[in-house]
Amino acid sequence: MADKTDSEMHNKVWREATKLRTNGKLLTSFQNIKSKICLIQGQVDPHPVKGVTIPLQENGVSCETYVLEKCGHNPFMEKDEFYKIYIILV
Repeated sequence: MADKTDSEMHNKVWREATKLRTNGKLLTSFQNIKSKICLIQGQVDPHPVKGVTIPLQENGVSCETYVLEKCGHNPFMEKDEFYKIYIILV
């Protein structure tokens, strides 16, 4: 099921991501990515879009950004728009 989450895996990933954010390695790791980077984010997400894009830009990371106007942190709230973007990208 596409909208089912695995909270154990989510917690493991974010524990590691938090460490990488704290020591600055998360942003620098994006510099090594050779494929196109795309951000799909909700306009009402608790993390502002510019809070993601500006640090990437400041670290020389190019990012294509798509904003879901009626969405918060969960893209499945606006899944039709999310999938339209996703299909274009893959």
